[in-house]
Amino acid sequence: MIRETLDADARHCFAMATRSQGISMHWRPGTGSTTSTHNLGTGAAPVWLKLQRKGDTFFGYHSGNGVDWTLLHQVDL
Repeated sequence: MIRETLDADARHCFAMATRSQGISMHWRPGTGSTTSTHNLGTGAAPVWLKLQRKGDTFFGYHSGNGVDWTLLHQVDL
């Protein structure tokens, strides 16, 4: 997870994997706004996850081996 501040309603971006929901990326584009989600609906833990920032763009990736990465989603914040 990457957060703008530690405030409860701060802008943020994170990737997660759960057994029931699969692999997903979540982000809040503005302070106090609604969190948006991009869900692959497939895959599950254990899985490698990575967030990368280039300027104002955040990229979420997932991998089964920690070497070969597949883009999950990207978002401009």
